[in-house]
Amino acid sequence: LAREFELLAGLRHPYIITVLDYGFAEGTLPYFTMTYLPEPLNLLEAGQRASLETQVTLIQQLLQALAYLHRHGILHRDLKPDNIMVQHGQIQLLDFGLSAADSIQSGSTGTPLYLAPELIAGGHTTIASDLFAAGILSYQLLAGRHPFAPFDHDFLDRVELAEPDYSPIEPHLRPFLRQLLAKTAASRFHDALAALDHLGTALGQALSVESVAIRESYLQAAKFVGRKQEL
Repeated sequence: LAREFELLAGLRHPYIITVLDYGFAEGTLPYFTMTYLPEPLNLLEAGQRASLETQVTLIQQLLQALAYLHRHGILHRDLKPDNIMVQHGQIQLLDFGLSAADSIQSGSTGTPLYLAPELIAGGHTTIASDLFAAGILSYQLLAGRHPFAPFDHDFLDRVELAEPDYSPIEPHLRPFLRQLLAKTAASRFHDALAALDHLGTALGQALSVESVAIRESYLQAAKFVGRKQEL
């Protein structure tokens, strides 16, 4: 746990909440502190009634944040609207309580509404399962509803077996969502950067030039502020 907190405290990315400090209260109860966000909206609150341009921008920001996490060997493992806050048009990915500093973890520890088919079947958490959750969130933003609703006793079967209705989605974005929501991990994008490239092509955008803040996030060695010696 201390190793994971140390890793999280070292993350610096404009679309990921900053972990400021961590430790163990009374020697046993783990805690960490994060940047304060005054009155943010979650991803769906901020985006479902927004313009298509705004929705796509939020999706791109989410994929950029995931690309950074995955490059650092971290899986989020619990992507859902309340773990993606939006303030001033910019997402802040948070709640790494289920993250792990490994590329693969066994067991499905995320929120059931956002689990990939392989996790429902008892498989491993991977980059691909994070991307599936990102696909569900993207569909919700663009279509205004969950792709496998309603949430009844057949819900998990639909996630594993049924194809979503893509008719509410703009035609040029459907292939992007189909690949994010592919039933098998191997059929999805191999990483978040590949998904970003595909989305940019669908939008007729040139390969995006990273902002200075994003470029620096890959180079910056964040100052570690935790009490390493006490742990």
